[in-house]
Amino acid sequence: MSVPAAKIVSISQVDAAWAHVEVRLPPPRPRVEPGIYQAISVSLTPFNAYDRRNLELGFDVFQGDATDGVLLARLPMFLRLPGKRGLSPNSKLARLLYVLGVKPTRWTRVDLNVLRGKLWSIEVGDADRDTTNAGLPAGLAYSVVKRVISRLA
Repeated sequence: MSVPAAKIVSISQVDAAWAHVEVRLPPPRPRVEPGIYQAISVSLTPFNAYDRRNLELGFDVFQGDATDGVLLARLPMFLRLPGKRGLSPNSKLARLLYVLGVKPTRWTRVDLNVLRGKLWSIEVGDADRDTTNAGLPAGLAYSVVKRVISRLA
């Protein structure tokens, strides 16, 4: 049995097959040491992922006191928006609103603008897995807000 000879491809054929594609590459997400920090909630961005609506709540995280400390980075906290059945009281978003002081007596509509500019004590941790739950390559882990501990102001 004979093995077919390798197909010889000229450089001009390779260049023609290599499409010219450009992307706008953002800087990598920042990483700070895991721990407890003071932070101010500064941005709220809805996005779609995993066939559902989600939110990225951005926090400016400080080393030391937020009033006179050093700004370390803006870190995300990822939250799911509720489906048709409403917000679960065990969800991160519901717990965040409870910590804020929202005390609904029944199903209450809450404008998430109430989160803007608040001072919090937060727990920062590493995101070290990708969307397929595979580990991120060394050096690509980034920081996320794992939970809000308390509202400070």
